[in-house]
Amino acid sequence: METVLRQNMAVFDDIGTGQLVAQLGADLNVIQEGLSQKLSITLGAVGTLVATYVVSFALYWKLTFILTWFSS
Repeated sequence: METVLRQNMAVFDDIGTGQLVAQLGADLNVIQEGLSQKLSITLGAVGTLVATYVVSFALYWKLTFILTWFSS
């Protein structure tokens, strides 16, 4: 939005107001869809990681502790 406001006035003479608003709305929708998809994938991956550690510690806590210690 800041880059749009910093443009020279001649840019807005060539582009109509409706076209500018429509393009900004379309760009915001694309950004929102991309972020929501990545956020859901990230939350799913973190949940899987936490669940794996919980089950691993419950079943083989010594082996899990050793593998966690050496991987970091």
